[in-house]
Amino acid sequence: MPRYYPASTTGELTNHILGNNFAASLEDFKLKTRVAIQAVVKKSAMLLYDEIVSISPVDTGRFRANNQIGIDSMDMSNLSESGLSSIFPEKTSRQFPTPRGMKRTHYTPIASMALEKAKLAGYKVGSTIYIYNNLKYAVPLEYGHSKQAPRGVYRISALKFKTYLNAACLASQKWSPA
Repeated sequence: MPRYYPASTTGELTNHILGNNFAASLEDFKLKTRVAIQAVVKKSAMLLYDEIVSISPVDTGRFRANNQIGIDSMDMSNLSESGLSSIFPEKTSRQFPTPRGMKRTHYTPIASMALEKAKLAGYKVGSTIYIYNNLKYAVPLEYGHSKQAPRGVYRISALKFKTYLNAACLASQKWSPA
């Protein structure tokens, strides 16, 4: 006849039979798995963000430079209004003359990309990563109002996400559960 043990002693019994090494190895496996998952998610999000930035249509560069990353929330300000130029004035925008003598601002995404990618360091398993562009004309651009990106930016990039996830998994092959 099998013996039944109360739930409170089950852990003690497991430790007694298998030793503390079993509990320690489970804890180690849990930690390694969490680290590996975080690495894969961060890498795949970074690849997706790079794709979105690279295929973003460019007139002044403002749309491209305003692609943002948020962890568990979205900042509803846009980067050109939020003071990015005060942090990196030489890398954020440049003024060019137009035929009528007015200046036209061209935005470069280098500084904004670095700041946005740094946000991924805050990702923890269970968090939500948002990649977005909150400019007024982002939605029309996504639905074909650009000859440079007639099929959109975010929807096209999202279709490739499985490829980015596979690439991130391959990049983390150094981790193994054994």
